[in-house]
Amino acid sequence: MKNVIRTAFAVFALSVAGYASAAQEVDRSEALSLMKVGVVSTGNAYTLDQLNRSLAMKASDAGATGYRITSVRGNNLLSATATLYR
Repeated sequence: MKNVIRTAFAVFALSVAGYASAAQEVDRSEALSLMKVGVVSTGNAYTLDQLNRSLAMKASDAGATGYRITSVRGNNLLSATATLYR
């Protein structure tokens, strides 16, 4: 039983650590104090939450600490662009 609890705790801790290093969405006032480091885009999403998760992953992969969504477009399938900040 202790091994199950330890394993569950380890999985939880690792998953939380992954989210802690993910890029965070920033607002306009926060973006003013950060350095712009690039732009990413994503598409083929059905919801805004899917777009936001995809942009956050791409921003993290690019080494950014934050991102600001600059455009969202589409009817059935959505696409978006975001500016990356560090």
